[in-house]
Amino acid sequence: MAVISEDSWLAERIGHDVFTIDAGAPIDGVRAHIASQHRAMYQTRVSAERVDVVRGLGHEGMYVVDLTLTFGRRPTLDPHAVAGVAIVEAAADQEEQLLAIAASAFRYSRFHLDPLIPAAVANRIKQDWVESYLRGRRGEKLLVALIGGTVAGFLGILADQEDSRALLTIDLVAVAPECRSQGVATALTHAFLVEAEDHCDEVRVGTQAANIGATRLYERLGFSIVNTEYAMHGHIDT
Repeated sequence: MAVISEDSWLAERIGHDVFTIDAGAPIDGVRAHIASQHRAMYQTRVSAERVDVVRGLGHEGMYVVDLTLTFGRRPTLDPHAVAGVAIVEAAADQEEQLLAIAASAFRYSRFHLDPLIPAAVANRIKQDWVESYLRGRRGEKLLVALIGGTVAGFLGILADQEDSRALLTIDLVAVAPECRSQGVATALTHAFLVEAEDHCDEVRVGTQAANIGATRLYERLGFSIVNTEYAMHGHIDT
């Protein structure tokens, strides 16, 4: 893996070059790469144990935008119907509603928390993320929550491997602002657990430390923390 690599997908949405720094990249190399750019965004994830790395990157203009909490649990068949909420697989005729939720429901992603990324850009990133599920370019499946036939939220599922173990991960989840506090996220997560039964060894989900509501939800549903990382960004515009 290159210690500094281009993220062309994100660059298209940000509007200029975006580079991902491997957490093990030598600081001197990072400094030289940053010095060679006139306009660029840098991103990286650093284990919460590596404050030395966070400090070193901070001297190069990087800053923490998020502390990501990754939760895990064994996949178990855990059916739990939430009154008034139906869970289905995403359909083409739901696209407009799904994209509208993606443009309005996210508040705590690293893009939304970064004060140097406009909200419109952060929202577009999430919209395009959801669209990639609908076009079959990302993920395994997009689950949709319905209340009275109207789309109330969604949950995207990714498949991965870790140390020869099969993992299913909640890639992104959102609830329409007007449908919050109605059990939508709970219903989606239970449906995810049912999907995971017999298909993986562990399920994972990441959320931001700033998102207290999501943290409480996953703890209530039997998840526990398995990893913590700082998400760091840097913006060069000279």
